[in-house]
Amino acid sequence: MDATKSTKSSANKVIATANADNQRLDNFVRKQLGLPLSAIYRLIRKGQVRVNGGRKKPDYRLSEGDEVRLPPKAAANANKALDIPPRVMQRLAEACLVETEDFMVINKPAGMAVHGGSGLAWGVIDVIKSLNPQLPDLELAHRLDRDTSGCLFLAKNRRVAQQFQQVQKQSDFKKIYRALLLGQWHKPKTVRHSLDTENREEGERHVVVSDSGKTAISHFRPRATGKTSNGLGLTDMEVTLETGRTHQIRVHSAAEDHPIIGDSRYGDAVANPKAAEIGFKRLQLHAWQLQFEWRYASGLKEHHTIKAPLDAQFLNALKDE
Repeated sequence: MDATKSTKSSANKVIATANADNQRLDNFVRKQLGLPLSAIYRLIRKGQVRVNGGRKKPDYRLSEGDEVRLPPKAAANANKALDIPPRVMQRLAEACLVETEDFMVINKPAGMAVHGGSGLAWGVIDVIKSLNPQLPDLELAHRLDRDTSGCLFLAKNRRVAQQFQQVQKQSDFKKIYRALLLGQWHKPKTVRHSLDTENREEGERHVVVSDSGKTAISHFRPRATGKTSNGLGLTDMEVTLETGRTHQIRVHSAAEDHPIIGDSRYGDAVANPKAAEIGFKRLQLHAWQLQFEWRYASGLKEHHTIKAPLDAQFLNALKDE
């Protein structure tokens, strides 16, 4: 038996093996059940998730050999075959940009959540795992908003996911986005607005600029400005993140009075319908590039610059100036 795989001892029990050693209980259960963290916390709090027969807190670190009991109904639902539309399977089968012995990077389509939960039966990670049954330990190493397209890094096991977390802290790591912003922004600018990422409005996350929030730094560099065919002023903006806060680019852009076109949460209520008239009906934010150095288990170091192509609509947005 592969020591990196979880072994199910019954319909509702999972044995933590080497791949899960030192993993937080909440993250382990989420991977097993595909539920949102709020639901996972509730199951743990009510004692429906147990480790070696006892209650544990969400931040409990598993050890190899721990037996994790999952709620029978939730476990049964998690094991049901996913009803994934064939068109989605086909699209993601063609989405791989780079694959190595440790990871793959895909061009995530806009409109697809990276994982299931909150009413979603499946996410991108579930589809990719269905397409690659030989990679049962494949997992997300970071997140993209549902409506954001572009580079998504998938680790082939937990060790690689942890390594990617460390790589992101290195000075030569770059995560570069492209966005279509409302209005004409002509000069490069570094935006430093601290963000309260826990703020809620009507029960939904709504990140706001706040002096008491977390430090957030984005480097904006305009590539082109112009107008759409129906007269809407736009800027094709390149954004490099120095920090990675929730909704950072969306909130920073809006705070600078240049919200992202198609942003239903932080965008412009007048401009968005006008943009939709010519086909821009979604958030115009794309994870364009990942740049990083990777060390493989063999000791080999390799520098990667991975680009996710922009769609034709984005590229042609400013053609009719």
